[in-house]
Amino acid sequence: MPSTIRSADFNGDRGMDFLTVLRCSSTNTAQALFGNGQAPVTLVSRTLVPGNSMQIFQVDVNSDEIPDAGVIDRASSGTVTRFFRNDGLGNFTEVLPLNATAPRTLAPVIDQRAFAHH
Repeated sequence: MPSTIRSADFNGDRGMDFLTVLRCSSTNTAQALFGNGQAPVTLVSRTLVPGNSMQIFQVDVNSDEIPDAGVIDRASSGTVTRFFRNDGLGNFTEVLPLNATAPRTLAPVIDQRAFAHH
């Protein structure tokens, strides 16, 4: 069952693709799903434990105007935010791992993007 869905063209085919978090019995899986039938890309997959949840979001981590992905993983021990750079063809590489306790994890990324001078 999807718990989060974000849409964009992640593989450059001009079709709609999705970032989603799937909750299946004992596992949370963050995936990129492609509208052209291409196999999904699993970004993060882990066993559910009480008190945790996962969110996925679209971000441009390297300012190349190609949509990248971020995953926020919340557990009783804190929050981990992971970033995945997209090559424009739907291939994701993890970059900029940040580990911190919420809310500090995501705030610096949002501030830099929202207030950058051009």
